[in-house]
Amino acid sequence: MTITKEVQFDMGHRLMEYAGPCSRLHGHRYRLVVSVDGVLQGKGSESGMVIDFAKLKATIAEVVGQYDHHTVLQLEDPLSMKVDPERDGVVLLHWPPTAENLAQMFFDMLALRLGLQRITLVRVQLWETPTSMAEVTRE
Repeated sequence: MTITKEVQFDMGHRLMEYAGPCSRLHGHRYRLVVSVDGVLQGKGSESGMVIDFAKLKATIAEVVGQYDHHTVLQLEDPLSMKVDPERDGVVLLHWPPTAENLAQMFFDMLALRLGLQRITLVRVQLWETPTSMAEVTRE
């Protein structure tokens, strides 16, 4: 059985070596769509569920909360030297904050947390715009 939960959050970024408008600091209203596999619970308050949607949402919120209303920059970005990450809500990454890299990051973070709950993460879709998204699936 597969179930899916979607959350939305706001985050800024820039691609410092990109030859186009995304090289400028800008933001998006991201949609993170998370699908998990599991077996239906047979007893208790989650009987007939893979996982309670509220629990799944809370797990996703643990991860997304670290990035919502933040700006992600590559560590080598010259802008990273001009900010106080804690004060300014900046997250510094070792790689370019592309939709593809961010989707992989969210997949890895969620897979770890959901694995502790014995839930298998099968797919993460990160929609950067209403028409553009990156998808990571379990191998």
